[in-house]
Amino acid sequence: MEYKAKISGMEVEAYRWDPGTIVVQKGESIRLHLHGLHGKVHRFSSPGLNIKGMVKKGEITTVTFQPNRNGTFELICHDHLTPETHGPMIGYITVINP
Repeated sequence: MEYKAKISGMEVEAYRWDPGTIVVQKGESIRLHLHGLHGKVHRFSSPGLNIKGMVKKGEITTVTFQPNRNGTFELICHDHLTPETHGPMIGYITVINP
């Protein structure tokens, strides 16, 4: 998602994953569909879950993974890491017991 606002007359943009947190079950085969709604490209990863990929505006990217440990893991957009790049764009994947 992309949000725009004006602060002191300047337009400010911010990107985020929506929903910001998803919950999945440990041991399940997960297919995560990411829809590119705004921006040109979003290169992303979740190092704790061995996920990485790229989603482009107007496209859907599907990643498949099977989490083997509980916890909350970041889903990081590497194109929007700082306020200067309209970020940070970080979501969370929480893995729970079935």
